[in-house]
Amino acid sequence: MIAAENFTALTGIIVALVGFGTLLDRTSFGRQVPSSVTIMVIGILLSNVGLLPFGSPVYDVILSEFTPVGLVLLLLQTRLRTILVEARPVLGGFVIAILATLTGVAIAVAIMDFGRIEATVAGIYTASYIGGAMNFIAVARALDFTDPSLYASAVAADNAAGALFFVGLVMLSALVRGRSPVAEPAPVPDPEEEAPAKVDAGRLILVVGLAFLIVWASGGLASVLGISQFTILVMTIVTIAIANIFPAQIQRTGGVQQAGMIVMYGFFVVVGLGADFASLAGPALKFLAFAGIVISVHVAILVLCWRLFRLPLRELLTASNACILGPATAAGMAASRGWSDLVTPGVFAGVLGYAIANFIAVGVAMLLGWS
Repeated sequence: MIAAENFTALTGIIVALVGFGTLLDRTSFGRQVPSSVTIMVIGILLSNVGLLPFGSPVYDVILSEFTPVGLVLLLLQTRLRTILVEARPVLGGFVIAILATLTGVAIAVAIMDFGRIEATVAGIYTASYIGGAMNFIAVARALDFTDPSLYASAVAADNAAGALFFVGLVMLSALVRGRSPVAEPAPVPDPEEEAPAKVDAGRLILVVGLAFLIVWASGGLASVLGISQFTILVMTIVTIAIANIFPAQIQRTGGVQQAGMIVMYGFFVVVGLGADFASLAGPALKFLAFAGIVISVHVAILVLCWRLFRLPLRELLTASNACILGPATAAGMAASRGWSDLVTPGVFAGVLGYAIANFIAVGVAMLLGWS
C-alpha cells in the first residue's frame, strides 16, 4: 500500500486517472458511461482493496484548494442571460428534491428503529441530504450527537451512500438526449460566442492564475463580511461578475472549461478514494440502510416527476445532485455531461441548500420528539 505521506506517488496516480478520464471522454465507451463515474469507481476500488489510503494530505489539498479553482474555471463560462433562463427550472427542481428528501426521511423513520436517537438520526441525514457535509456536522453538534463510535459510523455510511448515489445519478443522466424537451425560443446568435478559440497556453495559464486569485480574494471578502461559511457563494458572485464584465477576453481564451473539468476530475477521483466501504460494519450498516432508504425514495420521486409530469430531466438531476451532495458535485456533473448552462444554477441551488438545511433538519428532529 502506498503511504498517505507519499505525495509524489499519490499525486502521480491521481493525475494519471484524470488523464485517463479525459482520454476516455473521446471513446464510444466514454460517451455511454461518463468518465467521472469510471474514474470514481476506479478510485473506490484502489482504496478498498488496500492499494491506496482512504485519506491523505494530498486529497485534502485537492478538495480544499483545487476544487474551488475548478469551479471558478467552469463558472467563467457563465452569462447572466443563461442564469435567468436556466436557474428557474433548477430551483424548481430543487424544491421538489427537498420534498423528496423529507419524504424519504419519513419513510426511513417508519421502517427503521433507532430507539432514543431516532429523531437525531433523522435530523442529521436531513441536514446532509438537503445541504451537505458541513450541515451534517453542524446539526450533529446542535442535536448533541457526540458518541464517537456512532458518529464515526454515521459519517462512514453517509460517505458511502453519497458515492453510490453519485454513480447512480450520473448513470441516470445517460437517459438525457440533448436538451430537455421544454419549449424555448430559438437561440439568438451572439457575436461574442463564436467558434471555440484555439488554446493559447499563455492565456490559459493567466486565466488559471486568475481563478486561484478569485478563490483567495473571495475567501478574504467572505471573512470580512462575517459569512465564511458561504465563501462559495461569494466566489460564485465574484466569478460571474468578472465573466460578464470581460466576456470577450475570456471567450478568446480557449481551453478554460476543459481546464475546469480536469480539476473536477481530480475531485471525483479523490471522492472515490475516500469512500471507505470496509468500515461499514456494525452500526454503520444500519446507518447505511437508513441513508439508502432516504436516497432511494428521493430518486424514485424525482423519476416519477419526470415521467408523470414531463419535467426536464437535466434540471431535476442537477437539482437532486445539489440537494444530496452539494454545489461542487452538481457543477461537476453538469459540466461533465456537457450541460454547461446548468453549472451556475447547480452551484446556486447547492448554496441555497447549505443556507436552509440546518433549520429544516432541526425542525424535523424536534417534530420527531427530540428535546
